[in-house]
Amino acid sequence: MIKVLSEKELAKFVRTNSSEMPVRLAVAFWGKGAVKRLGLLDTAGGEIICNLQSGCTNPDEVLKLIKNFEVRTHGKLHGKLYKTPEIAVGSSNASLNGLAVEGETEGWREINLAVDDRKTLNQLDERFGELWDEADPVDENVVESYRPIWKRKQARGVPPPSDSLLEAARKNPNFFVNQTIYFAISRAYVPKEQRKEIKAQVEAGKAGKEAKSEKYSEYVGWDPFPPESWFIDVTIVRKTRVHGIERTFDKPPRLKLKSGDNAQLMFKRPYIEIEDSIFKLSKTDIQLITDRAMTICRAAKGEEEGCLVSLGEAMKPLGII
Repeated sequence: MIKVLSEKELAKFVRTNSSEMPVRLAVAFWGKGAVKRLGLLDTAGGEIICNLQSGCTNPDEVLKLIKNFEVRTHGKLHGKLYKTPEIAVGSSNASLNGLAVEGETEGWREINLAVDDRKTLNQLDERFGELWDEADPVDENVVESYRPIWKRKQARGVPPPSDSLLEAARKNPNFFVNQTIYFAISRAYVPKEQRKEIKAQVEAGKAGKEAKSEKYSEYVGWDPFPPESWFIDVTIVRKTRVHGIERTFDKPPRLKLKSGDNAQLMFKRPYIEIEDSIFKLSKTDIQLITDRAMTICRAAKGEEEGCLVSLGEAMKPLGII
């Protein structure tokens, strides 16, 4: 059976199915009131994976969850799975945007699929188990350690999605000035032999599981990259090129090379994602960055070897402010 559920029907499904049997939920973002709307205050318990690292999950909701559930947090989780032993549904977040109850009009309109065939359920259990093993256990102390991140995001408010990151920054400079978005501007390519050495270490699993399955860029000799951050990859070698958007997660991999240098990886992404808003690089953005890359680097006093410059620092050279 495959059935389509709306956001209202999803909330009803969870309330109905979580009272008598354990559930497994892999849901990144939990908004205010989600636990009550889903009927999880008095349930048979189970396992829940959320994403506290993002700052998009309300800590108070997680404190409610840990009373009845074993909870873990995964800094890369974005998926949404609601599963009982007999049926599974995805993919709305447990937030006001993803769930709706009678009388609510604020939520986004969602399309959720419910499945109950045994082969698919077994595959979902296997995938949940993989994510569970990668995630970190959550207790009250862990929840409180992430509360400052959540508070900072709540105070700023997220602008709407945009096909132009720089135009969004121009309209909302106060929001973007403190975001962990950087320009990684290189003045030389990583030598072929070092790229081969890095690839060998990646294939040997020394850079973690994600490096073996995702596209990445190599950086050698740089200071440690900040975790949970976004980067715009730029090179100035003969001519300036903007290669796209990359990111780090909560534990950026670092590798030791035979030369003694440290190598780091950043993972390629099609856009920057902040909560439910995505920001892309438009052709105009790419041209402006191309034209101003050297100016950005000089402003950070890093023109000789390359530089890592925050979007906030680059706003003036880019003419945003």
